[in-house]
Amino acid sequence: MMAQMQILNRMIFLCAIAFATLSCSAQKFNVNHIVDTYIDYYSPRNKIFTPTKTFLQLGIDNEEGNLKEKNIHINNNCFDCMGKISDQNSIIEYRGYKVVIYSDNDENKNILLSNFKNTKKTSAFFLNKLDNNIINDVGSWTFNYNENAKISFFCNSNPMKNMKEDMREIKQKLGIQNVRDCVSALLNDIN
Repeated sequence: MMAQMQILNRMIFLCAIAFATLSCSAQKFNVNHIVDTYIDYYSPRNKIFTPTKTFLQLGIDNEEGNLKEKNIHINNNCFDCMGKISDQNSIIEYRGYKVVIYSDNDENKNILLSNFKNTKKTSAFFLNKLDNNIINDVGSWTFNYNENAKISFFCNSNPMKNMKEDMREIKQKLGIQNVRDCVSALLNDIN
């Protein structure tokens, strides 16, 4: 009788550990998947989207008014373009691309860096100085994560040839077909 109770207790303990492990892993941001999809989507479409001509910017901040919700942003820029890299930014390398990491606070920066795998430190670089008379608005992908670390909204503000089809393709590649997005809202199209 005692042996059966020990077996039952061990099974319950193992189930609890398995459940806890699955819940923790489900709450992690899949930063690599976002960056991989971004690179794989744009590199064949743009001849200057190469590690020698383009760098990536990856950022995280809190959703306004809710510290438990996060926004992750990714965009690209050229080494010859205007821009500014601050001392608070980290620069890492991933798949040959330099990636500038920025955030609104150190805690968020650490969340982003700890969930971005297979990276290495790399050297800093300089950009052309910003001209205040020129609007520097770079499009990006933005992911809104709810407090359960699930994507609740996605927006692509990069230029798209066919907004509806391009958004559908990107969402499919990301595996977020059922997530609300800014294009469908703009076109008043739920499907």
